[in-house]
Amino acid sequence: MSIFSKFIHKPRKYQKKLFLDMIGIYKKNEAARILCVCPTGSGKTFILTMMAASKLFKNILVVVHRKEIVEQIKKTLIENSVLNATVMTIQSAFKIYDNDYDFIIVDEAHRCLARTYVKLINNYPDVPVLGLTATPIREDNLAMGNIFDVVLEGLSIPDLQKMGYLVKAVEYTIPLDIDLSKIKLTQKGEYNNRELSSKMRNVNLYGQMMKMFKEQCSDRKTIVYCVNVKHANEIAEEFRKEGFNAKSVSGYTKQQERDNIYRAFREEDVQIVTNCMLYTEGVDVPEISCIVLLRPTKSKGLYFQKVGRGLRACKAIKKRDCIVLDHAGIVRKFGSVNEKVIWNYKVKGREFTSRDLSENFDETCGGRGKGEELEFNINFFNGIDLVPYKEQSNSDLFIAILNDIKKYPEENPRIVCKNHNISFEAFYNRLSRYPKFLQMYKNIIILRKKSEDKLILTILAEMKKKLHINFDDICKNHNMIFGNFRNHVMKNQKFATMYKNVKSLRKKYLYIENEKIVKRFLCDYEKNIPTDDILQKIGLTRENFRMRLKKSSEKNIERYEFIKNSKRIDYATEYDTDFKTIIDYITEHRCSVNDAAIATNISRSRMSYAVQKDQSKKKQLKELLKNNAYRYEESIELTSVLDKFESYPYGFNIRNVFEEMGIEFVALGSIVKRYSHIHKRYKKIKSNKKAIHIKLVSKAINKFTLSTLPFDEICDNILSYKHINNYRAALYEINQNDDLKVKYEEAKQLREARV
Repeated sequence: MSIFSKFIHKPRKYQKKLFLDMIGIYKKNEAARILCVCPTGSGKTFILTMMAASKLFKNILVVVHRKEIVEQIKKTLIENSVLNATVMTIQSAFKIYDNDYDFIIVDEAHRCLARTYVKLINNYPDVPVLGLTATPIREDNLAMGNIFDVVLEGLSIPDLQKMGYLVKAVEYTIPLDIDLSKIKLTQKGEYNNRELSSKMRNVNLYGQMMKMFKEQCSDRKTIVYCVNVKHANEIAEEFRKEGFNAKSVSGYTKQQERDNIYRAFREEDVQIVTNCMLYTEGVDVPEISCIVLLRPTKSKGLYFQKVGRGLRACKAIKKRDCIVLDHAGIVRKFGSVNEKVIWNYKVKGREFTSRDLSENFDETCGGRGKGEELEFNINFFNGIDLVPYKEQSNSDLFIAILNDIKKYPEENPRIVCKNHNISFEAFYNRLSRYPKFLQMYKNIIILRKKSEDKLILTILAEMKKKLHINFDDICKNHNMIFGNFRNHVMKNQKFATMYKNVKSLRKKYLYIENEKIVKRFLCDYEKNIPTDDILQKIGLTRENFRMRLKKSSEKNIERYEFIKNSKRIDYATEYDTDFKTIIDYITEHRCSVNDAAIATNISRSRMSYAVQKDQSKKKQLKELLKNNAYRYEESIELTSVLDKFESYPYGFNIRNVFEEMGIEFVALGSIVKRYSHIHKRYKKIKSNKKAIHIKLVSKAINKFTLSTLPFDEICDNILSYKHINNYRAALYEINQNDDLKVKYEEAKQLREARV
């Protein structure tokens, strides 16, 4: 009985061919690492299932990067009665080490050069690896050949479209009127999300996107790719306003809610899902027939992953095509997905392309004919060896890197590798295949450790000798980061004990120094010298002194509290005297508290402090002012000020009215409690003036749209304020008012278009 007869779905011809090619490679080389490249929708999960079902392997580990994909693959394996495979996320697989696994399959294998994946694969050096991906390129341009030995390419997107497994993409690309060259790039070469978001969250762009969507795909199941979470939420809200059932998902969405949205999306309850870098991989919903691109990218792989979500054929809805609405200029940059892609594999000094792999291509089965016997006695079928034929090139690289590591002991090996245009993981991965060079590397590391031990002893001796200098500064003098020093110390018990003793000595030294400074402060504080003068003298701020006082002895703290309390008693006596003086003056002259304070040369702050501390004084002052005839006169004066203020145009300051009437200026905020009716009237006058001013500015904007005159001249004609700059007043109001701002921007655009 054929191995293919036990599957619930009949394998496609190209899937069978790929499967047989892989089995042939693993029989020739039991520890081979194969990268299988197949487009989205070509059935990579089924190829994975076929490999797991083969009798070649007994205990298989399948690694994915998201929980949602775990459930999808498990379902396919169970449906086909495959029970010898364990499916888990990379986070879970990295924590668990099981020596029984004899085969590792990695989904979305372009992620394999991440640290966690590299460490996981290195934990199983003799176990064969199969990586599956639709896009064998990375944003950071790291070489896939650092992990994999062989590449197998299946059919291309155009081939699968001819065979009816994928549908054609109908692409509408809208010119992007944003200068992307001014946006900063991340370390991986992608656009900075924060800057990109501010450019793409544009009202005009939203309107353009909605118009195109309504015209072309209002009845289609859609995925929208946005810049960030806020952008995705805004787009979903825009769709809901137009009557569409739209949801937004992101990494911040709770797992249960995310699962519910995905289920509703599959079952036709939700038509549109907006997301940010979440639905780029592992989304298997054949009913998707529209992709909206709102996030510019420099990654060709990311573009193909996004559009690939909508290319799967679906007989249930008689799907003929997938509409791609490109509002990010991606299609113009990378070309159509309907064209055949030639992937570049830049690895180890050689460059291969998918054109090289497609020689002798058999369209009926999706594979190549058998290749020739290569140097390593492995028949690679339709694969191509990514390891250089000359071992000498590796030797030269190893010797150059090892010499630099030995020559610069203070330099991190990772930085040395980076200088040679190779990652440390890739270097060590290659090195592990050559015992001679691996032993040389280990010897150099031992020598480095000895020199580091000498340096650590020197630094510890200096720390003990110079307790007054910060440990961080001492490490810097020896070209060492304090964090690295501490890590080295903690790994060695002897050094850790020495460091602990030095720390305790420094702690005692700092305590003694702190006591001296606090005592010096208290001596001057007792002599009634102002606090600020004392702190300036000893070079401390108030915050620093408080911190030092907390660390000081209880005796010093008690002494400080005693001096402080005795000073408070003296101050209280002075406050009582001042309060009595002001009360007497108000009673005699029937004036306000301000006038009394000015006349008696007593600061208002001292008066306020005295009143706050004693409620009886507060009550006494309140009763006195209540019966004071001055309040009535003040009320009449303020009413006349407001009458005159009301007659002046917008922008005229009330302080000028006080000066004009020869009345001393009183801040209206300070008399709210006394004359609430006056304050209410003042607020009403201001709001009325502002409303008139907004109408005039709106009128000026309308005239600006239709006229050819400059905006400042129009403002002078319509606002015609004599005491302030009309143009500036209008611009200030436009910046404060969102409606006016939008109206002004639209007016500028219309005027430019007309010109």
